[in-house]
Amino acid sequence: MNKRIITAMIISVMIFNAAALALTGYKIINLSEEINEIPSALGNGLIATGHFASKINDPGQVVIESSYQILPQPDPFPQLKVPIQKISVWDNGQLTDMGQLTIKGRLRLRGGNVSGFNNSGQVLTFSGLIEDGQFNNLGIGTVMGGGLYAINDFGQIIGVETNILLPIHPAGPSSVERNAFLYDPTDGFTEIGPFFERRITPIDINNNGQILINDKMLYIWNMNTGDITEISTDRLSAVDINNNGQVTGSMPSDIPLPYKIILARDSFFWDEESGITRISPINDDETIYSSAINDEGQIVGNCGIFEVLTWPYDNNRQSKAFIWDKDTGVVYLDDFLEEDSEWDRLTVANDINNDGWVVGEGVTKDGQVHAFLMIPMTEPADIIAYHLEDAINNKLKALENISEAISGEQQATEVLNEMLETGEFGEFKRSDIAKTMTQIQQSRMREEKIQTEIEKTISDLENALSQLQE
Repeated sequence: MNKRIITAMIISVMIFNAAALALTGYKIINLSEEINEIPSALGNGLIATGHFASKINDPGQVVIESSYQILPQPDPFPQLKVPIQKISVWDNGQLTDMGQLTIKGRLRLRGGNVSGFNNSGQVLTFSGLIEDGQFNNLGIGTVMGGGLYAINDFGQIIGVETNILLPIHPAGPSSVERNAFLYDPTDGFTEIGPFFERRITPIDINNNGQILINDKMLYIWNMNTGDITEISTDRLSAVDINNNGQVTGSMPSDIPLPYKIILARDSFFWDEESGITRISPINDDETIYSSAINDEGQIVGNCGIFEVLTWPYDNNRQSKAFIWDKDTGVVYLDDFLEEDSEWDRLTVANDINNDGWVVGEGVTKDGQVHAFLMIPMTEPADIIAYHLEDAINNKLKALENISEAISGEQQATEVLNEMLETGEFGEFKRSDIAKTMTQIQQSRMREEKIQTEIEKTISDLENALSQLQE
């Protein structure tokens, strides 16, 4: 393919993708296509309800959680279906089964079982650490609200250990011992609570030893220096802290609507320099939740019309995934979908790495809940390469279809030849069989010509992509 053709392709792509270039285009990958719908080891009575990508690290590895339900037989109470979670790690097209199946309650299941994932590929669940194919619960009791909440790139883990005290006190909560802790692979466990002389809940830990803590107020504790930075006492709920000490989470909505009194939330961005920046949804009748923040200060999450009992845990998944930064504000990820996309909508963005790669879940046009990965394309060459790859994939599918047609015609010809050789024509005449064979041969010649043209087109596209990448 000569330079004139490549130039024409570049101009065409830039014209039709002006909006993508202005906003930053995205290449979107359907991660669920590489996952078996139902693990054979679990047998019958298991229904796959969807996949979602919950975490991504800077090397671009993605944690995918697959949701399944065991159906009671018979099934008079569908609301009592037992949810099961399977964990896999996707790495540049290769999928590794982490072998972790867990049974959780509906709210925990919908929020995900994975609580952390670092650049070393360590997967942290609420009940244990998965590393090198091995599961380690660290000897921590996780009943009644306890668990492992976050891990940084040094393998340091924060969480809460809970143990039931015997005999059980009639009051209930007083019968549970609850201690916040920090785990270091070298130094072991350190109890955090005594530093504050009360029970606390650690939320996240970054690579600088800053621990995000939620109590009656929200603050950051630096475990290396002992410094405490207060963020707010105004009913803020944090979810993530980046390596620059910037924080995101949710806060009470400032829209005075009747149903947005207690549960409806806005999101927020906080840093020590500018304080709290409210992140409001695009539409006033929506509520918005942030999920993660990267070191560039980009925030992802989801928003939608607020419904007390169902959203965002309903199966319709009417929420919308978003990305936010200080310059552009809230942008729906659906805005980056093309008209011919396989996706109907992107519902939840769960995580974002420092290169701006976003993972989450969405609904395809055939109604399936699938995991997605969105890779930003900020250069024209990235967008051109994306469309060249898409064209190559479409041509490969066409080549597969034409090859199947040729194979079918070959099989039909063999059957007809056998009929002529044996003289067993059945209800057909010899002339009819000969005529049919001629028609099949003509069709096959046309399709073999098309096959050759497709193969040449694929070769030209691959050469164009290779030149673009040099």
